[in-house]
Amino acid sequence: GFFVNTLVYRIDLDREQRFDQLQQQVFETVLAGLEHQQVSFDRLVEAINPPRDLSYSPLFQIMFSFDEYEQSQWRFDGIDSQPRVTLGEHAKYDLTLSMEKQGDELLGAFEYSTDLFDDDTIARLSRNFMFLLSEIVAQPEAPLRAYQCVTPEEKALLLNDWQRERASHPVTATLHQQFEQQAARRPQAVALSGENGLRVSYRQL
Repeated sequence: GFFVNTLVYRIDLDREQRFDQLQQQVFETVLAGLEHQQVSFDRLVEAINPPRDLSYSPLFQIMFSFDEYEQSQWRFDGIDSQPRVTLGEHAKYDLTLSMEKQGDELLGAFEYSTDLFDDDTIARLSRNFMFLLSEIVAQPEAPLRAYQCVTPEEKALLLNDWQRERASHPVTATLHQQFEQQAARRPQAVALSGENGLRVSYRQL
């Protein structure tokens, strides 16, 4: 809700690390962050003072939220109530995954910037995410490198169909023309990044 404070986390991934080790690392990182949850996100941004750009959120662009509801209906004297899902008209971040536990079910929804993603991309991301979860459940103690992040159908598309399509469409545009096309498609995307949090968008460049 309105009074929830945003916590920013950095997680280091090692391909050789087992998933259960990563799970423990994330758990400890979250606990450590909660010790400082009274520090508001606005104060954190002010203290770090990263380069600002109106096209993206400072410090992070991907959000994950998790809620657990013990009951989905509240009763008041003479009044019945039910929660309703409301969808915002504007994505706050590039990509947000919101998950809710209701009884024995986990429900999830993606919110995303339509300047960066289209419906088909998010649908494909959702399928791949579900496939990755099934891989983890089947082998929770496997190293991260052992997991497949794309479905077999997606893998075939990437390795076979798109490669054939790419071979049948030779590159005809010059480098600067391709840059202009990318800038027109995704002007707010990061084109350059460097030390001290330097980020330059395609529009700026």
